[in-house]
Parts: sequence; C-alpha cells; structure tokens
Amino acid sequence: MAGHLIRAFSFTQKDYQTLSEIGNTPIVFYGFTKVFEGLKEGYWIKLGNVPIETTFEPPMFNATKDTPHYVQKSYDWYIWKGDFGNAKKIGEMTEQCRDVPFSSVVFPKSIVEWLEVGKQVIT
Repeated sequence: MAGHLIRAFSFTQKDYQTLSEIGNTPIVFYGFTKVFEGLKEGYWIKLGNVPIETTFEPPMFNATKDTPHYVQKSYDWYIWKGDFGNAKKIGEMTEQCRDVPFSSVVFPKSIVEWLEVGKQVIT
C-alpha cells in the first residue's frame, strides 16, 4: 500500500474538547489515503495525535487482482486483515464480505465523500 491507514470519526468539533473524547466516539470506517495530501489540500485539519492503543485490532479489507470496472464478475477476491501478505482467497465475493472496504488508496476528497455518502466511493 502506498497510503496511510486512517480511522474516520463523525463528529462536530464543538461537541468534543479533547482527542480522547473523539477517540471514544464510534469509528465510521477505516481506509487508506494520503494523509499529508489531504492536509495540504485542506480536506481536513490536524487536531493532534494519540498513540495507537495496545489493544488495536487491524480492520479487514477485501481486494481483487481483477479490475472491477472491466470485469463483470470476479472469482478472484481476497480478504485480509493486518498484513496483505496473509490474504485469504475467497473466490467469488460473498454477502458477508461485500460491505468490507476495498483495499485501495483513495484520494482525500473521496474520504470526505465516504463520510458524506456513508459508503466507500471509488473515483
């Protein structure tokens, strides 16, 4: 991957005073993006940082070697968690894996759209 793994939270800045309070709100999604580009382009602002919890459990992602825009139906889907090197081939996409985020690095603008729309937007 050529991006950063992020956790997206949905909150209004006036509702939360500290990073700990934000970190205790529900996670909307995990995704990969280019954090520094998003900051530079003004899609988000840096409030600070907190260490990753020792209990952090990596999220699950799905991927395919096919190009979804060109292949009607792929039988080459994988799911992975934490390390793409340990991806498990599932073949055809299953219902339980359909809502798992696609493991691609998305543009910072797409992260904002993902929050607004409520699902991953691949552009």
